[in-house]
Amino acid sequence: MKLKNTIKNSVFNLFRNQTRRKGLDSHQEIECKNEVLLNLNEIMTNQEIHEFGIDIISNYVEKEGYEIVAGSLNINENPQLVIRKNEILYFVMITTGAGKSTELYYDKKIALQVFNRSKAHNAKALYAAVGLYCLTHGETMVRKKGYLVDFVGFKSIEF
Repeated sequence: MKLKNTIKNSVFNLFRNQTRRKGLDSHQEIECKNEVLLNLNEIMTNQEIHEFGIDIISNYVEKEGYEIVAGSLNINENPQLVIRKNEILYFVMITTGAGKSTELYYDKKIALQVFNRSKAHNAKALYAAVGLYCLTHGETMVRKKGYLVDFVGFKSIEF
């Protein structure tokens, strides 16, 4: 079964809504906005997208002269990175998703936890939003395809 869909939201909303409505399984296909057939098992999972964002930020901080002190790939663990530069420690919370980085937001409750944890370690809390756009499928996150990455730098988390 093929579904024609204009993708305006992230792949998660698309997958969630179509699975609920049509009962799709992993062997069926979706016809994306650019008319390219896509098997559902080619779509990145939340965990893969999360790891992709952490990898992007890890590469960025190393190029900027930060030392990575600790990191976690666990999607439910914050901060994802603990970094240091000029003897200053930073706790970094990372959000990765489809679209522009300015359209991504963090959970304020989790940000408060990261902020409080950073203060307990005399560190600064930072937020990194990583927006992704798949060159072949737009806002559908597909494995092993080219991506445009939108990251405009760290933002301080303050309460």
